[in-house]
Amino acid sequence: MVSIFALLVPTHPGLLNLAMVNLGVRSVPGEMILFSDSAHTQLTAAARISGLQVSFRSVPETSQWGTQDVRAVWQGVGNSSYLRLLDEPSEGRRNVLIRLDRNTISPLRGQGVKFQCKSPVVRDQTK
Repeated sequence: MVSIFALLVPTHPGLLNLAMVNLGVRSVPGEMILFSDSAHTQLTAAARISGLQVSFRSVPETSQWGTQDVRAVWQGVGNSSYLRLLDEPSEGRRNVLIRLDRNTISPLRGQGVKFQCKSPVVRDQTK
């Protein structure tokens, strides 16, 4: 199994990415990622010190936060998840990789749905 992945990396990176998305290890653009309150605090701090603008939304009837400005790069395997925090104005060309505890995040997958959040977009704007 490892040798198959090792062969895919240099020869077919798109196929490897598709396989990781289908296995649930990596998220796709536009997918909502939900965070615990503590993970939200950690992500906003990382955005602030990196000078990134990221939109977070409060999820109704929970203490969770959500955003579509994050990609799960490695999630669901082991105790840690690795997330790429994307800069909104640069359309993700500027980004930061962050490690979080796996139990503090949850990808919300959907097709043909628009995610509704309780409050308008809450932006972390660094000055």
